Amino acid sequence: MLARDSLRSILGGDRGHCLAPIFGSELAQYLESASLKSIIEGAIQKLESDPTDLTQWSWLNAVVGDLPIYEDLRGSLKQIIAELNIAAWFKLNPDLGLLALDIASNQVNQIGDEEVQTYLENQLLSLARLLAEQETQDNVDENITAQLIETIFKLSVRPENPYETSQRAADLMIRAVNTWQKLADTHIYEGLFKLIQELPTEQLQGFWKAFLHLRALRSQQA
Repeated sequence: MLARDSLRSILGGDRGHCLAPIFGSELAQYLESASLKSIIEGAIQKLESDPTDLTQWSWLNAVVGDLPIYEDLRGSLKQIIAELNIAAWFKLNPDLGLLALDIASNQVNQIGDEEVQTYLENQLLSLARLLAEQETQDNVDENITAQLIETIFKLSVRPENPYETSQRAADLMIRAVNTWQKLADTHIYEGLFKLIQELPTEQLQGFWKAFLHLRALRSQQA
């Protein structure tokens, strides 16, 4: 199973067993932990041969989400992530590029490989560069920028180390905005302003620098 059941929830443990009285044993068997793991094993095998298969990324997102992937599948997923080409995939299908980047950023801390971490950061910057090249109008897709910002924070998280987390997040944010300056005119600026107003001092390291950098690049007055 992927998630712990520290609170001993009514749906804790093997969901197939818990839901059998409600849905019947035939339907509930598809929600059993073994069945769900089998789905993910199949998805990873297919992604190894075709990493642009959106359906398999969708299965990963539906079953695993932001939980740590099964330990015995971690090495296979790491290899897939280490060969992502987010910008090219975004050109092929924006949903594919964004979903693959989201799933990879969810797993990066579980993988625990600094080279993969750096590779994903560069993939994010490559996507920002592509978006800057494709920029044809003043309005920026807020859904895309929201995911970019979320990915920046996911890639920057250092468990139990808020100082390093904020430093890395601010650094990656500055690099992303330098690559695609239009980001400075989006809600990332207001979000940073809210952060520096509300976060405790030990978590502010770096964010002031990022905020001032964005303010200098903005084409609009706050």
